[in-house]
Amino acid sequence: MASRGQSLTLTYIAWDTAANAGKTGDAGNHTLRWVKDGASAAPTNAPGELDATNAPGVYKLALTAAECACDVGVLCGKSSTASVVLIPATMTFELLPTTPPAANGGLATVDGSNRVAGVQGTLNTLDELAESLGAAADWTEAERRQVRKALGVDGEGAATSGEGNLDAALTRLEALLGLPVVAQTTVAGAGQDIVRFRGDTVPIAFDLGRDITGASLAFTVKRRATDPQTAALIAKTSAQGGGIEITNAAAGQFAVTLAAADTAALLPDGRRAAFLYDVEMTLDGAVETIFAGAFVLLPDVTTG
Repeated sequence: MASRGQSLTLTYIAWDTAANAGKTGDAGNHTLRWVKDGASAAPTNAPGELDATNAPGVYKLALTAAECACDVGVLCGKSSTASVVLIPATMTFELLPTTPPAANGGLATVDGSNRVAGVQGTLNTLDELAESLGAAADWTEAERRQVRKALGVDGEGAATSGEGNLDAALTRLEALLGLPVVAQTTVAGAGQDIVRFRGDTVPIAFDLGRDITGASLAFTVKRRATDPQTAALIAKTSAQGGGIEITNAAAGQFAVTLAAADTAALLPDGRRAAFLYDVEMTLDGAVETIFAGAFVLLPDVTTG
C-alpha cells in the first residue's frame, strides 16, 4: 500500500515468451501507460532497467506525486521487441500521514504510562481539564453548543461522578458555557437549550415572536431523536388540559407546564443527564419545528 499523493518508484517485468525468461536491455522499446482510476495516460518519466545481471527483466518507473493522487493505479504497456510482453503492475493508494509518528502531522503514539503522546493539547489527567477550560472564554456560541451536546444529549447519564477533579471541572465548564436556566428566562431562540431541576413545576415560557393564532403545539422530550413518539419521556400538547397554554397567540407566546412526576424518574442514579426536546407547531395544515435543543435535567437536593 502506498501513500496517496506521494511520488514513488514502481517496478514491472518484461518477459520474453520465446526464451521463457526476463528480457534485459529492452527499456527503450517500452511504450507505457499509467491507468489512474481508470483513465489512461503516458507517464511523465521514462522507464529504466533495474539490474540486468541480478534482476533480469525487471524495470522501474518513477511516478510523480500528481500521478499517485488516485485510489488505484495500473502500470501497463507493450514492447516493440518480438515475443516480449510487459506484465502490468497494480498499486493501491491510501491517504496516510507522511511524517513520523508523534511528529506534527504524524500518528499519535502512547508513552510508557499508556497515555497518548505527540498530540498538542492532549490532557493526561483530569487535573488538567479545569485549567484547559480557561481557553473557552473566547469560544463561539456554536462551539459552546457542541460542547453542551457532548456532555450527554444522547440521554445517557451525565459526565459527572460526584468525585473531586471531575466534578470541579464540570462546574467550571458549566460556568463557561453559560447554560440558561429556563425557570428564570424565556426561551426565545430556536436552538436554545432548557435546563431544569428534577421535580420543578414552574412553567417553561416560550416566545416565538410571531402570530400563532389557530395553531396547535406539541412539546416532546426524548433520549434520542430516532426514538418513536411512543417512547417519549415527556409529551405535552396545546389541547385542553394537555400541558401547553397559549398565553398570547398574537405575540407567539405560550408556556409548557411539567408535573413533578414528569421528571421524577428520569435520573435513577441521581446524576445530571441531558435529553433532546423540540416544540412542533401545526398551523393551517403546515407542520414546523419552532424550538429544539438539549433538555438538561439536574438533580434536586431538597426532595419529598
